[in-house]
Amino acid sequence: THARTHPRARTLQVLLCGMSLAASAGIGGGGLNVPVLMIIFNFTPKEATVLSNTAVFGNTMSQLIINLRRPQPHDPTKPLVDFVAVLMLTPAQLGGGNIGVIMETILPATLLVLLSILVLAMASVKTFYKGCHMYQKEEQENRTTSVSFTEPAGSRLTAELLIPHDDGASRLAG
Repeated sequence: THARTHPRARTLQVLLCGMSLAASAGIGGGGLNVPVLMIIFNFTPKEATVLSNTAVFGNTMSQLIINLRRPQPHDPTKPLVDFVAVLMLTPAQLGGGNIGVIMETILPATLLVLLSILVLAMASVKTFYKGCHMYQKEEQENRTTSVSFTEPAGSRLTAELLIPHDDGASRLAG
């Protein structure tokens, strides 16, 4: 017999998968957690934020444990975690957290949700455009670095290079 899964358990599974994808993308997942917790589990914004912060903290700690001993891909003598950047960003993050706590006590919950939606929408648009730019850059690099060496029936070796035109098309030169 097939046991039925409770709808909230299924939602929790989807939330955990979404958080895993967010973690692999390096964005933490807080912007995904809060709306899901509010809409599906009927948490208040304050409760959803606390649970989301706890989940993001656990995610961050697991990523830190995994990445702490890994070297940078371009310079194996340096650690992957940039401790100078951590020291520079931590005061701003703590200050922002304090401002958020003060704003949470002053502003109504509805306005906080609307501001959160606005910030998430702006971050989503920025991420989308950056992704498009990175995709175009990678495609251009792939077109300009494609090199193939062939040895035809004769004993002469020829090289074929793809050279980009101004219009973005490639032509074969040899």
